[in-house]
Amino acid sequence: LYDSRKKIKATVLSNGSVKFKNDTGSIHKIGAIVQKKHACNGWDFWYVHHNKKLISINEHRSHLREEILEKE
Repeated sequence: LYDSRKKIKATVLSNGSVKFKNDTGSIHKIGAIVQKKHACNGWDFWYVHHNKKLISINEHRSHLREEILEKE
């Protein structure tokens, strides 16, 4: 996972938690920690590479949902 400018990089663990340096937690908790804020909407803060573009994980989630619906 990355922030929108790719200055911050975090790792998604096998249990779904996000790890940044010594902190582990939800996308929201770690997003808040890296921004030094009390709260964060992790779906909008974190980004992934998709089709050679950087997109929010919220947008990525929407793509995955569309793919699932197309298969049904």
